[in-house]
Amino acid sequence: MARVQRVMKCRKAQGPCSKCGKEIQVGDPYLYWEFKMGPTVKRCTACPPKRSDLTRSAFLGGLYDIQDRLAEVEDSGDVENLVADIQSLGEEAQSSYDNMPEGLQQGDTGQLLENRASACSEWADTLEGLEHPDEEDFENHDAYQEAVDAWLEDVHNCEYPGDD
Repeated sequence: MARVQRVMKCRKAQGPCSKCGKEIQVGDPYLYWEFKMGPTVKRCTACPPKRSDLTRSAFLGGLYDIQDRLAEVEDSGDVENLVADIQSLGEEAQSSYDNMPEGLQQGDTGQLLENRASACSEWADTLEGLEHPDEEDFENHDAYQEAVDAWLEDVHNCEYPGDD
């Protein structure tokens, strides 16, 4: 993962922010990071990077986005969308594994892809298994709200079971 550097006062104009396009002028603070063998990314302080911005791995970028969205879940519709995205991420890893020559599938990269695919499947199944409470099952609104709060806590605490 790239390391973000902060410049408190810019000595010379740096050009536009890579996210919002605002010009970074002399005296402005800004953030920058670079990837090995890649360009330096510069952003104004109003556009801080997410974890997914700091990796070149498509899988990890998707994983970090899903994890960030998981922390913001508010209803069962959000969970359904996340489950679909998790399944899609796992299918991409499985597809990459399937497209490898058989000799490479048993290597480290093949095993990593296989583990990622199965971890995504397990994670999606776990999230799907968390049933949102039905208000009709409760005698009063307070009991229902407590059940919803407990469900939300379970959803927010449901973590990716892989090593990545």
